[in-house]
Amino acid sequence: MNNKKLIGLVGGVLIVLLIYFVLAVEFDGISYYPLDETAGTNVQDILSGIDGRVVNGDGDEWVTGLIGNAIEFDFTIESDEYVDFGNDTQFSSIRSISLWFFNKDSSGGVGGKQLVGRESDTNMTLVYIDNTQDIIYIDKTSSTVLTSGSAITRNAWHHIVLVFNGTNTTLYIDGEQDVSGASSTDQQFNTTNNLTIGGFSGGRTIKGILDEVGFWDRTLNSSDVSDLYNAGAGLGFPEIMVTLNSPSNGFQSIDTSFTFNATLKPNVDDLVNGTIFIWYENGTIFNETTNNSLSGTDPTNLLFTISNFVIDNYVWNMRGCQGNAIGQNCSFSPNNHTFLVSSFIENQTNFNSNTFETASETFSVNITTNGTAPTNGIFGYNGVGTTATIINTANNNYNLSSTIDVPVDIATGSFNFNFSIGGDEHNTSLQTQTISPIILTFCNSTINIPYINFTFKNETTAKETLSASIDSTFNFWLGSGTQTKNINLVNSTEKLNHSICFSP
Repeated sequence: MNNKKLIGLVGGVLIVLLIYFVLAVEFDGISYYPLDETAGTNVQDILSGIDGRVVNGDGDEWVTGLIGNAIEFDFTIESDEYVDFGNDTQFSSIRSISLWFFNKDSSGGVGGKQLVGRESDTNMTLVYIDNTQDIIYIDKTSSTVLTSGSAITRNAWHHIVLVFNGTNTTLYIDGEQDVSGASSTDQQFNTTNNLTIGGFSGGRTIKGILDEVGFWDRTLNSSDVSDLYNAGAGLGFPEIMVTLNSPSNGFQSIDTSFTFNATLKPNVDDLVNGTIFIWYENGTIFNETTNNSLSGTDPTNLLFTISNFVIDNYVWNMRGCQGNAIGQNCSFSPNNHTFLVSSFIENQTNFNSNTFETASETFSVNITTNGTAPTNGIFGYNGVGTTATIINTANNNYNLSSTIDVPVDIATGSFNFNFSIGGDEHNTSLQTQTISPIILTFCNSTINIPYINFTFKNETTAKETLSASIDSTFNFWLGSGTQTKNINLVNSTEKLNHSICFSP
């Protein structure tokens, strides 16, 4: 069974889903070509509808592939055969290329054969070298950026992924990073030339089979590549594409009823049904509802309004099914969405992100509750709690605030508010504040703005100035004085003036 297809799902839904979501790559790219055709020259893009065409074929191109069918090229028979996808503007945004290649070339020639390119054999091309069995990538400046370290052995399937991220171009072979090199831009395929596979109008036709060719406008990561490789079994495009629209992932609300929205996009048969699954965080099913009234092959937004949620964390997904007289196939969205039903929503926290030791600072947070007033407000700062003031601003909206003198001798302060709603204890999110030290010392080249000057004089009528030493202890602070620092200023050198500087 294709890892992206669920057929005849009966019971044990959660277990099946957990297996399914091991492969979580998003098929959210520009174009995807399963190459599952059985005849003809049209090559279907099941993602965006940018279909290609077989050029100079003789009708025997479609063969059994790694997944379903695939397309075979043979330069010894048709030296100028290839697939042309045109020059759609989206192709200039290509950041990742994924394909499967079955190498059948035993000629040992020194010429390169083009796997993917933009109508050129000198730039923007991914090439297979016959005699060394290497993969090379030539960038848009006609420079060879990458040469694979692994050989593409003959008569075996190999997964090849090329990605650009603006800093590096990276080649993956069979699920593992093979080689990476510097790249000045991620717009390596930015041109108006046609996009082709298997060769191009100037020749360079391969001898081998291509399958499951995809183009993304984002940089696939190593996890995506591993999913696509799937331990050598490959990962076909889901027979029906499910996109979760709302609630968004990580959504939080005090409501108890929500409308769930997902888009179901069949690629072969008519839609048959769609089912929403909602679980508690511990995996227990909360709701499973099916709409059996779907039909047609157009993308469909499916809505479910589900009520009676209680305070908890939830996970949701949607499954879509398409079918014909023979049977059905179904797919889920590749990633679950989570949401939280809470007794309050944290709207905004106000504080100074940077402060000084002993400074008087006011911290506040605004929350909206489910109708119950918060009580027993506590403000915790680095593990020390003080009473927080709670003010009802309007309806179910409340401000919690506290003013403290910032502690000394720490670089970062961590804080949040704690309160009760309906007997249950809650905390706001933990925030941090950068604390700079305050310094009182004799003036020097670094701290050189004087705040205090000591001049010594005789206790006579003339009050002449005298040279004297100093040895004194001072307490100092910026706030109300609940947090203070002290310093013992000692200068045994006798001077007419002793200047004390302060920072900040």
